[in-house]
Amino acid sequence: MSVAQPCGRAALIVRLRRLEGQIRGLARMIDAEEPCLDILTQIKAAERALQSVALLLVEEHLRAELARVDDEGGSYDQKALRDEATHLARLVVLGSGERP
Repeated sequence: MSVAQPCGRAALIVRLRRLEGQIRGLARMIDAEEPCLDILTQIKAAERALQSVALLLVEEHLRAELARVDDEGGSYDQKALRDEATHLARLVVLGSGERP
């Protein structure tokens, strides 16, 4: 899976680096014996941040695929596009890599 544009790749890297900092912060919180509820709140925030990275990656992947079809002068296979979007959504939302 390639990322279509350098700016998309840069946005992914920025988000991942921010997430990396969040994870280090979680380790510090555990090491400092912070309250469990505070740690769990931060874990949930990290999960949401990772989810946003996944969604951005899906968006960039679909954009790249559509651009590739346009560049090749082809037409969109609506069923294939719908199947790909469904598969990607399942990966992101449900964590299931099974094809429809």
